[in-house]
Amino acid sequence: MDYFGLLPMALLKVSPFHGSLFITSMGSLGIPPIYHHLYNFGNVPVFLAFGAKRYENQIDDSGKVVKKKYIDYTFVTDERICDGFYFASALKLFRSYLANPSTLDTPPQKVIRDME
Repeated sequence: MDYFGLLPMALLKVSPFHGSLFITSMGSLGIPPIYHHLYNFGNVPVFLAFGAKRYENQIDDSGKVVKKKYIDYTFVTDERICDGFYFASALKLFRSYLANPSTLDTPPQKVIRDME
């Protein structure tokens, strides 16, 4: 029924397998991010997993050793929805948001609604 677009709307509204992106945190389990499989049911084309925070000693610009915190993440994507250049561009934008989250406070100039 899903393949033919005949699933009841009530089921689609509560289904975690119908959407744009699935996000999971492995950090709460204290493990690194996983490469999760995509599901045959639903239409979610991207699976993002965050891992547990980790620390690494690094040398800063002044030559001093500093402890830096990192959170690793992985993406699993369905290459059938778009080409690699589009995915690479989207991931580059995602990284810019992670580096400067305050940019998300600025609303878009125009919102184009493609679903009701």
